Amino acid sequence: MLSQLIRLIDPLLRKKANLGNWQIISRGDGSGQLKIVANLKSIRNIVYKSPKVIIADKVTGDEDIPENVKAVITSDVTDIVSHVA
Repeated sequence: MLSQLIRLIDPLLRKKANLGNWQIISRGDGSGQLKIVANLKSIRNIVYKSPKVIIADKVTGDEDIPENVKAVITSDVTDIVSHVA
């Protein structure tokens, strides 16, 4: 329930504090070729041969990250306790 509440008020608080839309879920580093996808589920069974940085419009939180994906960037709100986080 708390997660749902935070999901609703987070954009309002970020706007009021002039923080922008970016939120870091898991710190780290990663580099690779950019790959843009509509949603993270669309690449769930792919094994990349070289490192990739995925830009996804939609992340539901229960996806598995494909092999050789070094970072995922999304503007979608992701629950910080989700599987993907």
